[in-house]
Amino acid sequence: MQEAALAWHAGADDEWLNFARRYLMAWIKTYKPSFNPIDETGFDTLIDTYVMIGPSLPASEREQVRSYLQDWGWGYVTAIIHHGRRAIWINNWQSHRIKLVTMIAVAIDDTPLFDKARDLFRKQIQANIALDGTTLDFRERDALHYVVYDLQPLIQAALAARTRDEDWYHWTSDDGSSLANAMTWLLPYLSGEKRHREFVHSAVRFDAIRAQAGLKGYSGLFDPRTAGALVWLASAFDPRFRLLATQLASHPPLFISMCGQ
Repeated sequence: MQEAALAWHAGADDEWLNFARRYLMAWIKTYKPSFNPIDETGFDTLIDTYVMIGPSLPASEREQVRSYLQDWGWGYVTAIIHHGRRAIWINNWQSHRIKLVTMIAVAIDDTPLFDKARDLFRKQIQANIALDGTTLDFRERDALHYVVYDLQPLIQAALAARTRDEDWYHWTSDDGSSLANAMTWLLPYLSGEKRHREFVHSAVRFDAIRAQAGLKGYSGLFDPRTAGALVWLASAFDPRFRLLATQLASHPPLFISMCGQ
């Protein structure tokens, strides 16, 4: 769907537009949001698709998609407002919620929703990232895998916000925490200057179970190549990451073209 929309956006014929439209409308008419951000984080491709082909949809379909996304975005906001005290409301789960809310707000040009997304983003930076750049997920899981999984959606949100001329990447809390600082902390591990053995001191029992079961990535040394997409995203804000991005992944992920790159 996203690839078809990108092909059409790049000049391919309307066959690709119609393909993307059919898939987009099928999802809109069928899928009922669960508001589980880990399950739904991949729907950023649906949002991207709407951004690209929305102006070419029939007015009735365009309004149907817009209303659907608006309900989805505000549904996440409502869930966040009424959340409990579990860590999933400040760890990587929250980062993925914020990504979706921000992308939806930008896609449908909903200023009140965007304002709420900005507020949630700043609260997440304060709650999740320490002054030294370490994330809550690293402190709990002792794994760079989860640092990447935590920071990538936040940078996607920052890229979406940049289309509204706002710089969330360098925004700094009163405590001195920022997304930029977190990426600076991670950089030596991405470049290979430092190495890290994953999940050794994780406080989450399930991590040990997955490691014992031999699941890939839950033991051994962190592989910087798994962070290729994150580094490409960071390079949109910080040129220090550009050369490293090409070394870790030869091409940027498709969604970067839709996030202000």
